[in-house]
Order: sequence, then structure tokens, then C-alpha cells
Amino acid sequence: MKRMLSIILLLSSFVSMRAQETVSIKEFLSRKLTDESILAVKAVYVDVIDRNEGIDFLVKDETGEMPVQLSKNGLRTELAFRSMDIRPGDTLTIVGFRGRVPVSRWKNHKGMIGGNILSKVDSPEHGEVFYRIYPSFEGKGYDGFSEWVNEHLVYPYDMAWEGKEGAVTLSFSIEKDGRVTHVTVQKSSGRPALDEEALRVVSQSPNWIPGMENGEPTKVEIEAFPIHFMLSRRPRGK
Repeated sequence: MKRMLSIILLLSSFVSMRAQETVSIKEFLSRKLTDESILAVKAVYVDVIDRNEGIDFLVKDETGEMPVQLSKNGLRTELAFRSMDIRPGDTLTIVGFRGRVPVSRWKNHKGMIGGNILSKVDSPEHGEVFYRIYPSFEGKGYDGFSEWVNEHLVYPYDMAWEGKEGAVTLSFSIEKDGRVTHVTVQKSSGRPALDEEALRVVSQSPNWIPGMENGEPTKVEIEAFPIHFMLSRRPRGK
């Protein structure tokens, strides 16, 4: 069943006014680049074509297709876009300026810049599909957390001196408010000092951006997070 979401102004303050005119894609692209008019376009979402500093995506109607560059706002841009659960075939009403969208993989750079999504109507194929957004660590995702852990690990001195290496696998929970809890050893390295150091660092993690299920924050279990202790060189001693 189709449903219209509430109007959502996603991203920037400079497109705070409502568009005075709704045009087709062909009409929109025919405007001069020097024309600073804000126009609305109602078109079908195709897919994301680039994620650089924000999100660039493709839309089409019966008159043509064009790339849209959302107002760039880093992580907030992507989360806002994803939280609307936009899927191919959904009809979007978007508003923005005529400009050149710098998407390297798109042959025609003419499109909409500074875009904001005003509303969305689900396609019949969309329905009430369950969707999930996974937690993100400081806007860098899962890999960003691995980098943070590696930066904060302190190699136990005795293990380093003896040339002992190992791998620990932890499990933990990311709560609805982003806190990391219930950090436990899933697979031991066989060296208690390494296990304890891994537990210490992960337990001190800053809050994550929590996971979402159907638009609501949800607790997520990370069942296997590996931490590797490897030596580049042995210490000289005390």
C-alpha cells in the first residue's frame, strides 16, 4: 500500500523556502546554469551513483533522467537519506538548483545541486519491507572502530619482550544510545594478558551511532570482533 511520508527537509538551511514551481526533468535541465531559481522535480529514484562527501543519486521521469547532489553534510546526509528507506522505484519530490554534479561515473554532469528531499511515495514493490541500518563508529563504520582499537592498544610488556603474539576475538553489544556493553572474549588468544588488554580497550569505546530498524534505534550484537597483537620489533628492555 502506498503511503506518503511527512515532508522531510533533510540537509541545509539555504534551501529553506518551498519551491514555487514543479517541473519535469527535461524542463529543469533546460534552465541556464546562471539561473538561481529553486525548482521542484517529481521523479522516480533509480539508485545512488556516488558517495563522496554526501550522496549523489539518479532519478528519472518520462522526460529523461538526471543526477541529484544532496546538500553536502557528511555523515548526517547519508544517515538522513538512509533513514527514509528510499528504494529504487520510489517517487521523490526533490528541490534544488540547476548545476553540474561532479560525479565521475556519470557521462552528463548536468543535474540538481543543493538538493533536498521534500517527500517520498513508496512504489508498490516497496511495501512494508523490513530494513536495517547498522551501527557506525564516529562516521567511519566498522573499519573505523578497528583503527581506533589499534591506536589505543598497549602491548603488554612481558608479552612483547618474549615475542608473544596472538589474536583475540571479542563479542559486544551496541545499545540503542550507542554505548558499548557486555564485552566478552569469544575466542581467547591463549594469553591472558592479551585477552585482558583487548577487553580493556573495547570496553572504553566512545559511543557509536546506533543501529536502526524501520527507523527506530535498536540494540545490535557484534558477535565476532577480532583483535590481532603483532610485533614489528622486540623492545630493548627496561
